[in-house]
Amino acid sequence: MKLNFTFLLCIGFIFSFAQSSYENSLQEKNAFTQSNSIQNEGEALLDADYVPEYYRLEMNADPNDEDFSGKTTMHFTTTEELNQIKISAKPNLHIESVMYHSAPITNYSRAGSVLTINLPASLPQNHLDS
Repeated sequence: MKLNFTFLLCIGFIFSFAQSSYENSLQEKNAFTQSNSIQNEGEALLDADYVPEYYRLEMNADPNDEDFSGKTTMHFTTTEELNQIKISAKPNLHIESVMYHSAPITNYSRAGSVLTINLPASLPQNHLDS
């Protein structure tokens, strides 16, 4: 009986934590959607004509090495027609390449913490893309 009670208590804790995390994520997404901008720490707001839906991170890390590598895929919905995307990317983050729909993009630039990616074609408003 004690084992069942402990198990139920643990399951209840996990579900309450997951619900809390989900609610916090929704609040953050709503705040981003309402402001329609990205805050760079210690810098001005970054205008964004898109809303990130989610990010997929694929990391290669070695606990014996301070360097890591990886890949980030951003899924987003456009809020206006756009032909470029601006992303916060700290200067110490080395960006080796930018891909869009499996094709390399060479027309991108970085100014401070802002990575500007020029897309090969304009995306319409309310378009889900990655």
